[in-house]
Amino acid sequence: MCKLRFFLLVLAVLSCQLKGIAQTHCLFEAGKSDYTIVTEPQATECVRYAAEELRDWMEKVSGVVLPIENNLNAGQQGKRLVVGHNKLLCQNLPDIAAPDGENDSFTYRSRGGDVFFWGDTDRGTLYAVYSFLERELGCRWLNSRVSVTPKSDGWSFGELYHSETPAIRMRCIFYYDALGHPEFAARLKSNDAHGSKYGGALSYWNCHQIPWFVNKDKYYAEHPEYFALVDGKRIADSTPCLSNPDVLRITIEETRKAMLAYPDYAIYSVEQGDGCPYCQCERCNNLKAQFGGTESGLMIWFANQVADALKDEFPDKFVGTFAYQYTRQAPKNITPRENVVVRLCPIEECQLHKYDANCEKNLDFLKDLREWAQVAPHLYIWDYVATFSNYMLPEPNIWVVQNRFRHFRDAHAIGVMTQGSYQSVSDAFDDMKAYVMARLLWDPDRDINEVIREFTDAFFGKAAGPIIREYLEFERSSLIWEDNHEDLYASHEADMYSDEFVTGAKDYFARARQAIIDAGENVEEYIEHLEYAEISICVLELLRNPAQGKADGSFDLLKRVIEREGITIWQEFGKKTKAEDLIEIIEKENRGWY
Repeated sequence: MCKLRFFLLVLAVLSCQLKGIAQTHCLFEAGKSDYTIVTEPQATECVRYAAEELRDWMEKVSGVVLPIENNLNAGQQGKRLVVGHNKLLCQNLPDIAAPDGENDSFTYRSRGGDVFFWGDTDRGTLYAVYSFLERELGCRWLNSRVSVTPKSDGWSFGELYHSETPAIRMRCIFYYDALGHPEFAARLKSNDAHGSKYGGALSYWNCHQIPWFVNKDKYYAEHPEYFALVDGKRIADSTPCLSNPDVLRITIEETRKAMLAYPDYAIYSVEQGDGCPYCQCERCNNLKAQFGGTESGLMIWFANQVADALKDEFPDKFVGTFAYQYTRQAPKNITPRENVVVRLCPIEECQLHKYDANCEKNLDFLKDLREWAQVAPHLYIWDYVATFSNYMLPEPNIWVVQNRFRHFRDAHAIGVMTQGSYQSVSDAFDDMKAYVMARLLWDPDRDINEVIREFTDAFFGKAAGPIIREYLEFERSSLIWEDNHEDLYASHEADMYSDEFVTGAKDYFARARQAIIDAGENVEEYIEHLEYAEISICVLELLRNPAQGKADGSFDLLKRVIEREGITIWQEFGKKTKAEDLIEIIEKENRGWY
């Protein structure tokens, strides 16, 4: 009896081992694979692109080029990578829900040896492929030019299942590199303003449109009453008079034209001008009084009428309006329509601190955010993550964005745009910031330190990555303190910057450079990345102490990086905005006039 029990036990163990072996599937090995990528014949452009991306990036990892078949009968069962929500998916996984297109959630999942990739949208299917490449094969996309594709002799899997849903539906990484390279933006899961190849757009059409609709060149001469009354005078350069019926009529007509001409957008701007005077006429003031004396009440009243006029013809479109500057405070006695999106803009926020009671400058915005969340059915946040007065200055705001994004998520924001250095590459850590912010917009609870480690080790090399992280901590501890508040227009003469900070920062970069050289791996590439990051310290030093910066090589490094990286703009606006203007300022040691 004991021998029989022992035999049965051994048999059971062997059975489990054999079962485990049988459930292991080899995707590729030694440059070969039996797998086929399968899509349906009527697959959309985005789903076909997802299949191509899966093939191309797998080739970089494995050396194998998998065939793509737009035929659900193609490939051998158990040897298929099935891309898209199709009949083959439903036959093999009948329990899955039909996509409703509400967000970009996605799943990849194995059934036997087959692996299925699908999403709630076509973008979601593309994101399922990218997530598989990242999580399973180790691929990373650091910017539009730099990727990580670890070479592998073989990869096998047992059971695969991974699913994600974004915390924020609309995500716009408004940095130059992502804006100019939609293929890279898609890999960041930024879903703003991209063509059908990348799954289409979930985004805003334009901004500040009311003064463009009621154009001063077209209307002011014959109809000055269309424009804002300020101190008894009608002002051409203004946000028009919102209580004027003709202004409403023109705005409805022009918004309708925009919806017809640009049908791929989700939200269409019916928004005040940027920094323009606003109307103080008796009719406008009487309307404001009805809505708690708020300028936003009048703006919502106006936007609601535009939305009402267009909702039947365009049931899937939204009218977007600002809560910005003088309209940022939430109104009383009025709520936006269901087809109105309120775009809340914290342009006055402190760039150095979180949204909490420890920063008085941010308390007002936090109050407005909470009040708008109670009033508006759809809230979109236009956030600011750059120093517009000088994109190149060191700015440690990477440490506060997670807190912001959590507040936006908790306020049920449907979208967030992070406006960084959008006119040119120029923010020294813009690649890292875009990478980190994209991941936090998708999941604000993700470990930010792990994401930063992942990026810095890949971008600067594992030898220099830890030193760069030390620098980032040094930057944070040196520039952020309780009583120091900075907005979007910090100067190199700000209190937080000091000669001691410059000296300390340069030491970190010198150590990182030596670590790259000593490691001897990808030296030229990693040093180029390091030099781009270092220009923030070079510019700070050169504007504070031009003679010293010229003597220690900072000026030569800055000029070299500007040329190599193609930097064209160094500040958003001013007398001199081009990179060559910055070089001239430093050469002539002119201060304060730009």
